[in-house]
Amino acid sequence: MNSISMKHPFARAGVIAALLAGCATPQPIPEMSQPQSSGLAIDLTLRAPISVFSNKPAQVYFANIDNPDGLLQQQIIRSNFVKDGRAYLLNARPGTYAAVGAFFLPPMQASRATYTTYFSKELVERSKVTIRENDFVFTGSYVVETSVGLDGADEVQTHYKNVIAPGEATGMLAMSFGGAVHYRGTLRERKNDEQTRREFVRNAKEDLAGSGWAARIEYGTLSGLNDQAQPRGSSSLTAEEGTLERAKKLLAILEAAEAGQDAGVSPKTLTERLGQAEQDLAAHLRTHPSDVEALIVSARLDRFRQVLEPVALSRGQEPADPKAAYAPAHEKLNRALALQPNNAEARYWKARLYGLRHPVFRQGRLNYATSDLGEAIKHSKEAVKLEPANDVYREALALYLVEDQKSAEAIDVMRSVVDKQRLAYLLLNDWEAVPIPKTATLSPVDSESFAQQQMARGRFQGYPQLRVRFFVVPTSAIKIEEFYSTYWDRFKFVSQGEPQKAEKGEMRLFAQHFIKVRDQLRPTGPDSKIPDQPSGIFLSVVELRGLPVERRRQTPAGFDMPSGVGDTFCYLIVVNYRPSK
Repeated sequence: MNSISMKHPFARAGVIAALLAGCATPQPIPEMSQPQSSGLAIDLTLRAPISVFSNKPAQVYFANIDNPDGLLQQQIIRSNFVKDGRAYLLNARPGTYAAVGAFFLPPMQASRATYTTYFSKELVERSKVTIRENDFVFTGSYVVETSVGLDGADEVQTHYKNVIAPGEATGMLAMSFGGAVHYRGTLRERKNDEQTRREFVRNAKEDLAGSGWAARIEYGTLSGLNDQAQPRGSSSLTAEEGTLERAKKLLAILEAAEAGQDAGVSPKTLTERLGQAEQDLAAHLRTHPSDVEALIVSARLDRFRQVLEPVALSRGQEPADPKAAYAPAHEKLNRALALQPNNAEARYWKARLYGLRHPVFRQGRLNYATSDLGEAIKHSKEAVKLEPANDVYREALALYLVEDQKSAEAIDVMRSVVDKQRLAYLLLNDWEAVPIPKTATLSPVDSESFAQQQMARGRFQGYPQLRVRFFVVPTSAIKIEEFYSTYWDRFKFVSQGEPQKAEKGEMRLFAQHFIKVRDQLRPTGPDSKIPDQPSGIFLSVVELRGLPVERRRQTPAGFDMPSGVGDTFCYLIVVNYRPSK
């Protein structure tokens, strides 16, 4: 039993991102179109207007600037492979290129908001590179500051906004509204020294492993960069091992990847091994149909076969019902339970299958829903009843109870865990320490959407459903500040910049950072700098005033606004950045 396997329960989409080490969507590496093909790459980090947030792009826009139009081209070229902020333009024609913008879309974001940043003239100029035939050029590592809207944009930013997103309105903030969000991007830092290039080569060789591009990378023969990683003794698979042992080791690798850890092998290799393990176990079960352990292991492999299949939807298409896809795995677990009715592990994996999340459309928005939350809770309770000292089973039940908005019951379940340093236990305990105004209304869909954004940006690892709570509060920021001052003397929020326009209204951002001192939660103080890498609990308040009525009907992720929301209201977002280790 792998104790980390529940750290990311959104396995339907999440495992793909984990296995591909951070890609926003699964992307194949483009094959070299000809032996002399060329490529270029950029390493990019986008810093959001609230300074504690940053993200990696899902796509970077380039322009070929060889013709007389110079920097102001009428066409853009999209990167065709991205991994962890490293954007590649592979099979690029020889010529001079510049990066002109970037796009970000967090995976599983319920609101389906898109974030596009248009680069300043200075940044575009600094990113220019010339590539020749049979060449591979790294343009550098960039940190880009972003500002909301295009007020004050230079001619290059304005031009490429009209090329990339003609006709779209600007000035909407990602933290407040769904839909398209547009940013101005200015250069904060650029590095292209020898150490940066060496680090890029090391990463790029891993990104492009198994393709002809790995040998094309500039500086690819530097000492130590071509060393091959040795197989890990704890997860290597040998031909001498039996069918069941090999399948269990493969599951350990898959579950480590699902939890956000380095799998140590490529996704292609994992898929091949999964197929072989399925064939071997099927043959084993034909000979030993009553092998309960093999039935459970086979069901777990079936689960990964499904979660590794990307979900592709076209406009207007309803996602497929997941029940049919997981029916074979359920049938194997049912057979195991018929043979051993008190098998707690089979109950646990029944719960895990029912707890898998799948895409659904609600009110025209893409959301994610649990396959059958009631059944997941039911089977988790049975597993805990059969093995009450099993922390893994308790954690699974607690997570499903949280999803069912039964946090108090979840905390009670976790009080009996053996390991009091277990992260889920600590995160649930942290919840009890943060008071919430009685007038606040929790938005589960916005909580999940924001949590997935933060996961995608690498702000934390694991347990997104225990880390973020997104509330609508029908009052002003000063009233929320007064509420917290009744718990902490002289409590003050730290303003995050000047008021900004939002539709026809106004938006202001406030924040405060909490840390634990002798097991007591304390604000860091009104005069302290909000840390770039928070490690405690972070409260942010988005105050909105004077929005049109139609913008006050739903939250960014499509949650219906509670009654009582008037001209002035706030989003209160509580994020727990407690480290995973």
